[in-house]
Amino acid sequence: MKIIDSEIEEKLEYIKEFIKDDLISLFESNAKVLNTGTYLKLNYFALGIREIMNNTINSKVNKEKLKNNTSIYPNYKPNKEDENRISTHQKLAYILAGENNLQIIDWFISVDDKIEKLYTMLRELDKFVHLSMFVKDEVLIKEKVIDILNITSDFINTLKVSKNEITNLYDVTYEGILDYILNVVIQELDELASQYYDPDIDIEHIKLIEFVNEESDDEEKCIRIECSGNISAMFQYGSDADVNRDFGGRYSYSFPFDTDVVVKYGIDGGEIVVMAIEVESFLVDTDDWYGE
Repeated sequence: MKIIDSEIEEKLEYIKEFIKDDLISLFESNAKVLNTGTYLKLNYFALGIREIMNNTINSKVNKEKLKNNTSIYPNYKPNKEDENRISTHQKLAYILAGENNLQIIDWFISVDDKIEKLYTMLRELDKFVHLSMFVKDEVLIKEKVIDILNITSDFINTLKVSKNEITNLYDVTYEGILDYILNVVIQELDELASQYYDPDIDIEHIKLIEFVNEESDDEEKCIRIECSGNISAMFQYGSDADVNRDFGGRYSYSFPFDTDVVVKYGIDGGEIVVMAIEVESFLVDTDDWYGE
């Protein structure tokens, strides 16, 4: 009986999009074991899937930061007194939330529940590796293979959906900061030319630091956030008339910036919205402009 059919091939292709590029050939070879005559093909396949998933998860984690920074997800650290050991829960939390305050992320997407769900799926994959799952019947093997692929696909999908929710949060934050710079004069930029206009920002780093008002309504939260990136604008030298007579000019430049903001978020119709934003500092690094 041929184990790999169109249904299984479709599931394999979905999973393949998630795993590391350098594991693709191993993943494809692992699937081929299903069409061999060995009695242990289910166990071999399950072992391969588990190890490929574990390796891919490890590749998405900054282990040194987790080892060296005890403030990152302390609730998920392993119980054993092994400073170099990183728990699976910690890895999953890092993949979902990076170095952000997990309590804050949890307010948006119930991240604790998602981490536990992801962890449970990984442990379910473990069961198929054990010889207690050994079966010879080809129909039953195929059913178990589909179970393995469904669990793996659900794991990937849960991770993707959760990451998308966090990305939506970043998008909302970006819009709030962009609205701010469009409505104030950035002194560091204003000093560089007769005028500047059309400012835009490229946020490269967002870190959610802390709740400002822990006791506030669950539907509204104020959160302190650190952001950094680049701000770009069109700079004009001379008046409009000077520019038209080629005595002046317009040029586009960009500079790095750092900002600390307190954002008030609310939930409107199930969607995250920025209700207010207070910029505590917005610093543009123009040292290169002055040759410093």
